[in-house]
Amino acid sequence: MKRRLWYFVLSVFTATALSSCGGSLSPLYRDFRAPDIEDSELLDQIGDAVVEAGWVVGTPAAPNVVTTEYKTLRRWGLYRIDMHLDVIPIGSNYVRVIFHPYRRFFTGGRSKVLYLSPGIRRSVLPEIVASLESRGLRMVGTPIERDRDRTRENIR
Repeated sequence: MKRRLWYFVLSVFTATALSSCGGSLSPLYRDFRAPDIEDSELLDQIGDAVVEAGWVVGTPAAPNVVTTEYKTLRRWGLYRIDMHLDVIPIGSNYVRVIFHPYRRFFTGGRSKVLYLSPGIRRSVLPEIVASLESRGLRMVGTPIERDRDRTRENIR
C-alpha cells in the first residue's frame, strides 16, 4: 500500500514538473495582419522583406508561397541548426511565417526541431518582424496571443 502511494505521489510530482515546462515552448509560426493590397503586390513585398531580413529566396512549392533557402543559425559541436522559411498569405487578411528548423548532425543525419527555443527566436524573429512591419504588416503572433488580444478587445 505504501509503495503504491509513493508511486502515485512521484507520478503526480513528475507530471506537474513536466507541465510547467510547456509555457516556454513556442510554435513554429507567427501570423501577421496584412494591409489591403493585391495578392501579387503582397507577394512582392513579402519577397523583398525576406531578402532585407537576410534570407535568400528559393524555389517555392506553390505559386502563392515565398520560400527561402536554408540558412545556418548556430553551430554546436555535434550538430548545427539550419532553418528555412515559408511565408504564406492566408486569405486577404493574414500572412503566416512558418519556420522549419533542423538539427544537422556531423554524421549527415538530421532531425526536425519541434519548437522555437528562445535562442532560435532571438536569432530569427527580430529581423523578419522588423522587415515585414516596415512594409505595413503587423505581427499578431501565435493563435494564443491573437485570441488573447481579441478577448481583451471584446472586454473593453
